Amino acid sequence: MTAHLLPHPLLRSASEGISPAFHHWQVLTDAYARQLEALRRREPGASAALTRISSDLAAFQKDPTHFGPLSR
Repeated sequence: MTAHLLPHPLLRSASEGISPAFHHWQVLTDAYARQLEALRRREPGASAALTRISSDLAAFQKDPTHFGPLSR
């Protein structure tokens, strides 16, 4: 898993004991928020990362049991 997909340190302990599906959603939404901020700062690659994460979120919304790759 790449660093931009890791959950915020304060949220890691909060996600313990919850369902794997919710944890996966949390990881994706945290990554999306970080990449949105990176896009605001005009960081290279942020737009492509947002597109990939958005695709993963859309797939997850269609099928919450979908655990697409988190290592992109």
